[in-house]
Amino acid sequence: TSPPLSGIANLMEMQGRFGDTELVHMSKPEVKGLASFFTDGGTSQIIANHGTAIARSSGAAFTAITGPTARTNGSRLYGMTMNNVFYGVSGDKVSFKWDGSSAADLGTTLDGSAGNFPIAQYVTFWNNFAWAGKTNEGSTYYNSRLRWSNTNQPEKWTNTDYVDIDVGERGDVITALVPLADRLLIFKNNSVHAMYGFDSDSFQLTALSRDVGSIALSSPVSTPYGVFFWHDRAGVYLYNGESFTNVFEKLRPAIDNGRISFT
Repeated sequence: TSPPLSGIANLMEMQGRFGDTELVHMSKPEVKGLASFFTDGGTSQIIANHGTAIARSSGAAFTAITGPTARTNGSRLYGMTMNNVFYGVSGDKVSFKWDGSSAADLGTTLDGSAGNFPIAQYVTFWNNFAWAGKTNEGSTYYNSRLRWSNTNQPEKWTNTDYVDIDVGERGDVITALVPLADRLLIFKNNSVHAMYGFDSDSFQLTALSRDVGSIALSSPVSTPYGVFFWHDRAGVYLYNGESFTNVFEKLRPAIDNGRISFT
């Protein structure tokens, strides 16, 4: 089921416009990450992190979520909803869950036992699995590692259920995870990969491009037209499920001669 995001635009207009430069009205430090939480029962919330805090909103003022370990100031929250529970990650702190009324840290044991979730920078739900990318395991960063949970069990992870994607290739690291129909897109700085299949026995990884990728923390967006993402200094690209198109192609002369610059 698609998240009910129709109210987000109205919320942003109400809380982040009228000449105000803040995205939403929270006390500084500024908002770093936004994610959506939605349930079969009709709950629809925006989850945000700012400074070391996590907050939620159902369309009005934001309220602090208490219970999880404080985030690192400046880190960015990513999250997903699975089985009516929100799971949040931010790269270097333990992951947490929020069910709409209470929140708690999750463990980091990857042995199939309950109550665990990898420390990771990116997370998504696809094909009845939770997926975590760019993980931190035992204080070691695995910047090209993609992990998946047990089937329909987002809090159970088996140690051997992972793949390291093109480790050490041109400094490439995982920069985003985006579900797209029958595939999970794994973006790296300079490449894009797709995972196909239904379970650990059938998952197959395919490289879609080693010419373009997505910059870190830029959050590619899936739309009815395909997935839009920002590739380095080349600007916005579109992947329509078959090919990659540089949306900025007509701006290329102005970019090349410096009339348009990226800062």
